[in-house]
Amino acid sequence: MVIDMIRHLNKNKTWIIIGLAQFLTGIVIILNSQQLDTRIPKTLSIFDDVPIGAVYLFIGIMVIVNFVWDFYWYYIRVVLIVASEMMFTLLFISYAINDYILGGLHFFTCYVGLFALDVLWQAYLEPPHKLLKGGSGR
Repeated sequence: MVIDMIRHLNKNKTWIIIGLAQFLTGIVIILNSQQLDTRIPKTLSIFDDVPIGAVYLFIGIMVIVNFVWDFYWYYIRVVLIVASEMMFTLLFISYAINDYILGGLHFFTCYVGLFALDVLWQAYLEPPHKLLKGGSGR
């Protein structure tokens, strides 16, 4: 079992890093909530609130657990990949609009954008049998 976990850690190390980044993003949002300018649309300004930070924490933990044990039943990978991409992309859009309004570019915007692109790239590289058919066809 431990040998399998080490093998999965080595095979899925990029996903583990993405899960850790999502977890750390949740911590940053919880500790520094309400940083977005009030002039951005209300639907986008909620992405730096404490409840959304907790969602980032939860998704980050689920991504780490899923890829350490390499689950791919019931489309769990697809759900986690889509949730991760959606959360990173919406946060990136919120901070990009905020940066545009304030007239500058911040590190957090680049960080979130980088991970949004990384999730897309890793989803593209993911083996189809782990995404389609819920893992059947090992």
